[in-house]
Amino acid sequence: MPSPAHSVWSRVSRALGAPRLELVYSARYPVTVAGAAIDPRRGERILAFLMEAKLVRKRHLHRAPRASLRSLLRAHTERYLESLRETAGLVPIIGYDPDDEEAQRMIEAQRFAVGGTTLACRMALESGRMTANLGGGFHHAGPDEGRGFCVFNDIAVAIHECRRQGFTGRILVVDLDLHDGNGTRRVFANDESVFTFSIHNQSWDELPAIASFCLELGSGVDDGVYLAAIHRHLPAIFASVRPELVIYVAGVDPAHNDRLGDWRISEQGLLDRDRAVIEMARAAGDPPITVVLAGGYGGEAWRYTARFFAWRVAGKVVDPPPTGRETLLRLRNLVRGAAPSPDEDGELWSLSEEDIMGSLGETPRRTRLLDYFSPHGLELILEQSGIFDRLRAEGYRRPTLDFDVAHPLGQGLRVWGEPEKGHLLIETRVLSERLVIPGFDLLRIEWLLIQNPRARFPPERPPLPGQSHPGLGLLSEFMTLLALLAEQVQLDGLLFVASHYHLAAKGAKYLRFVRADEQAWFEAVDELVRELPLAQASQGIDDGTLVVDEAGAPVTWRPLYMAVPLSAALRERLESAEYEAEVARLRGRYDFRVA
Repeated sequence: MPSPAHSVWSRVSRALGAPRLELVYSARYPVTVAGAAIDPRRGERILAFLMEAKLVRKRHLHRAPRASLRSLLRAHTERYLESLRETAGLVPIIGYDPDDEEAQRMIEAQRFAVGGTTLACRMALESGRMTANLGGGFHHAGPDEGRGFCVFNDIAVAIHECRRQGFTGRILVVDLDLHDGNGTRRVFANDESVFTFSIHNQSWDELPAIASFCLELGSGVDDGVYLAAIHRHLPAIFASVRPELVIYVAGVDPAHNDRLGDWRISEQGLLDRDRAVIEMARAAGDPPITVVLAGGYGGEAWRYTARFFAWRVAGKVVDPPPTGRETLLRLRNLVRGAAPSPDEDGELWSLSEEDIMGSLGETPRRTRLLDYFSPHGLELILEQSGIFDRLRAEGYRRPTLDFDVAHPLGQGLRVWGEPEKGHLLIETRVLSERLVIPGFDLLRIEWLLIQNPRARFPPERPPLPGQSHPGLGLLSEFMTLLALLAEQVQLDGLLFVASHYHLAAKGAKYLRFVRADEQAWFEAVDELVRELPLAQASQGIDDGTLVVDEAGAPVTWRPLYMAVPLSAALRERLESAEYEAEVARLRGRYDFRVA
């Protein structure tokens, strides 16, 4: 692979309006690691936001191939790869001995991510554009071992593959993950054509490398210290190396709210870091750049990378939505089939109309949920959305879906932990509703149960009213999925009746109260009890022992209608200035206090 005249090509590409970012992804990337704070849907969340914002089109997205064993052997020893045949080989990497099924999913996921980084590097070299793999960054894996959730070093494999295909240019690996890029440094310890640069909190080893720079900053680092270190050292590295390919390991675990990190870098600080790397590269001849995600732990990690990529494409700051809103975008892509076509291996990127609806010539309409979704179609959505993976992480290895669409009280679906149907995990019953908000067709949730029958309530989190088992942490995601199913069949909204305070309190983050007086009443109650533990507040309101009115009588909880508006007309009704003004006017009616 000859080195392209990349600076010239970049100028021509920009002049022609070519996309400024090409993405690589695979539906095989998401994998759950038990007990870890890794978000398996991180790359998918980033993609959903960029596609919804029309910053990335399908043509900018490329399927990651599965890395061959031969390519892995260019960076890792045969003895190490042989050790992965047994699940015990993963223990030093993930901290426990997984079962065989989990081990194979993890190995396969990382093999696809390795292939993704290789493809992204090749595309960068061929086009001169910036590319990104929505995964990868497994920089702790060395030639003869894996560490820190890193089984294979995708960066090292990609570099070796580029060399094999004829690229002989100088390479700079800029590693700004919170953790030391020790594995990459070890692979290229004796290769002066690959310079590894790492600023991190703590060094993982002291092994020398002939072309490397390491800076350990310790714990508690803030924006000023971090950005000053980058600006002090990185420009000189760019100037001396004069790279013809840059691989940017853009870990976001330095963030102040990272679940595993010990630094205090702000959202703006991370964007300033990313922009600095791009601008330094441009000043050093504008070499092609490939970005890999690397570390980032917790549900908010995706937002930092999404903001970086949006800035790269739009040329300005575009803030991604809160994670709850992102869930809507991500699942909408699945429900609508807004993803690339299946690859040669039959990978499920999108659902065809027949997948979702079944064969109209063969399947009676009464067998489909909402007269639209076949059991097979909805099972695919639950699989691709990550809901089934979350259940597997809780020990339910074979989640099973069944329908009950002919019941007179509404259509239902259940998800069991296993085909034998011993553990009921999710159950809901829905029906159409046209009376609560005249003129609007709604999907009413008559019943919703999400539980983990194998779990026990910890002392600090007693059961909420109506709870028999702890939850699964899937309420937001499943409610979003139901809303999208309703949207797909062109209903105006999703209707839910909050029968207890805790349901209304949780739902208020995502739903609107149908009536202004109910919104005002809830706000008055919520203002008084929101500082109490949720279980205590909900039980006390149910018992009539917490909130009293101005006459000293207990305030009895009343079920409240809440809705997710889907149509523009219903959103206008429930989110209008007139509605908010009416809530403010009615708010003064209620004079409550805590007993």
